[in-house]
Amino acid sequence: LKVVAVNPNGTSQECSSCGNKVKKPLSQRMHNCPVCHGSLCRDLNAAMIIKNRGTRGLKAQSMSS
Repeated sequence: LKVVAVNPNGTSQECSSCGNKVKKPLSQRMHNCPVCHGSLCRDLNAAMIIKNRGTRGLKAQSMSS
């Protein structure tokens, strides 16, 4: 199992589908993107962003090896 550190900044504000920044207060628990019309739980959206960043980090590491 390989672990990759990712920058968690902005994960709850970024759309996991299109990358658009969607500002919202912490009290808003749903992520609704006005660009791609994606709608899902804020925490699930953030988890998907973290997964995507980690995957990119792994690919970058393997390409530089």
